[in-house]
Amino acid sequence: MGPAPILRDCSKTYAQTHSAKALASIAAHAAVAGTSVFIKGGAIPPLVKMLGPDSHPETQWHAAAALADLAAASADNRAKIAAAGGIVGLFRLAGSRCNPITKTAAARALGLYGNVEIRAAMAAAAPSAK
Repeated sequence: MGPAPILRDCSKTYAQTHSAKALASIAAHAAVAGTSVFIKGGAIPPLVKMLGPDSHPETQWHAAAALADLAAASADNRAKIAAAGGIVGLFRLAGSRCNPITKTAAARALGLYGNVEIRAAMAAAAPSAK
């Protein structure tokens, strides 16, 4: 069983924040030891969701930090984070009025992507003109 069941339908702020904090800690260690079990467990989509505006600021910080550690671990992880919408969420946080620690975590993760990857993700997320 991977980390995703911990986060499934985790709507209470306290539980969501502490889940993100635990996953950030695991991600920091997984980045050193290898992230395959963590990633296969489905941790990325819930972490990306926690970047959203409906999440508590502390939850956003821990989620951004976890994604930064996972992104730093491998190009494959960066691709999975991007595919889950993580670049858009991180970009939104980095440009928001959130606390500086959260902005730093988001910027640290975004710094691992190239301009082409960021532009592609932002273009894909933009509403299409009809």
